[in-house]
Amino acid sequence: MVRRLIDGNPRREQRRQVVLLDRLEIGFQRRIKSELARAMRDMVLVYEHTGEVPPARDHVERLTAIYQAMAIATMTVFGGRVVQQGKSSGQVFETKDFASTMARIALGYIAGELLRRRITSVAETTRQQIVNAVDRGYQDGLGQFGVAKLVREAVPSMSTFRSSLIARTETHGAANYGAFAAADETGLLLDKEWISAEDERTREDHALANGQIVGKDEPFDVGGEAMMYPGDPAGSAANVVNCRCALGWVVRDEPDLSASENILTPLPQESWVADTEQFRLTDEGLSGAERIARVVTKDEVVDALAGGLISDPKDANLSFKANSMFFTAKGGGIAEISRRIDLVDMVAHHSILQLDKSAQGSGAGKEILKKSIELYKKIGVQKVVLSANIDVGGYAWAKYGFAPSAENVGSVIDKFRRAANADNSITDKQLSAILKVMEPRNVDSFFALADSKLGKKIMMGSSWEGELNMSDKSSMKRFNNYVGK
Repeated sequence: MVRRLIDGNPRREQRRQVVLLDRLEIGFQRRIKSELARAMRDMVLVYEHTGEVPPARDHVERLTAIYQAMAIATMTVFGGRVVQQGKSSGQVFETKDFASTMARIALGYIAGELLRRRITSVAETTRQQIVNAVDRGYQDGLGQFGVAKLVREAVPSMSTFRSSLIARTETHGAANYGAFAAADETGLLLDKEWISAEDERTREDHALANGQIVGKDEPFDVGGEAMMYPGDPAGSAANVVNCRCALGWVVRDEPDLSASENILTPLPQESWVADTEQFRLTDEGLSGAERIARVVTKDEVVDALAGGLISDPKDANLSFKANSMFFTAKGGGIAEISRRIDLVDMVAHHSILQLDKSAQGSGAGKEILKKSIELYKKIGVQKVVLSANIDVGGYAWAKYGFAPSAENVGSVIDKFRRAANADNSITDKQLSAILKVMEPRNVDSFFALADSKLGKKIMMGSSWEGELNMSDKSSMKRFNNYVGK
């Protein structure tokens, strides 16, 4: 029997999602309409005085700001529904920083190539509408000022129709992208379901896709077009514009592995920081066979690699997703760590390390990280990556030896330079000295800033994408020194 994550009734879930989207659409439709009208009036004014229709000033930038706000609000609502249902299913993961996590995901979504092209296309279409209206006015025999008056009067109707279409299409895509991103955080083994609206307005291809269930990371087949979710910006306009289909989530039951060959032999569990850490194993064989999943311990992973049960991780395409809790001897929770270990690229992706206030300053965080690195070395992991963006993370991870990649470190340091310049509590003399520390804009100056007197003040609360290269001697020396090895 299919077990759905949010609502067991797909029709009811589709209607519920439409109601949520309608509410979000109304608010952002007004903002988009206002910006389109402003841009159109600007172009008409310039035309009235010059006879030319140039692109409207700041139109792309203003649209981008609206798109960003729309994506953040929409993804937070739809992603939040998935995460809350994941918690109800017994999964343990961090939600305290959920809003900022979804904001980061939303901004990344808008910054993507497809969305940037969409925004540019909206701006170009705005100008083309004015050009077309001007041409019609000339064909009707109107002069320059008569054409300007005619077009200006048409601005409200043109901006109303387009803003409604844009808001409906873009909130829909952002909502399902947010739900898709949040599904990764649940720790559940999920499939996804295409749920179409069942009425006379539904496209034939979408009606045929109704009830189609595929793996979370696999595309739907919608009329021969691959789409990751309804409203996918990679889809054609024929499949995306005005779509009202919904995305559902199906919890996949873990299969009986008793008859499977070449699985990890259970070994006695050993304690680690007064607790046993467990991993969820996902195995997608080269044949594309159905995924195998079960809970294994870290020791099973290490022994399987060492003992040849997994002859080549790249052949097996293995990855582990772990949501782990650590407890004191008395049973009190002190920490939570969530990460995914990719045995194809040999990279550990850390999502969160959260310490209870009672454990802060006790050395528990350093001990957990120290043991994590020991495990990674046994498995053969080459790099640990994370997002430094929670409370003290922007500063603390730099002390541990994590740094932005060589390609991104310059832009991160520029962010710190701006923060230092904007801080009125920093004296001119201190500012001059700290700016020198941040030159040149490389990893060495990044670490020099973290070690300086003002480093903590400037880096606290910042966000950046970082990595610890386990083959880099200087980074590992910094890590080992900080954790007390």
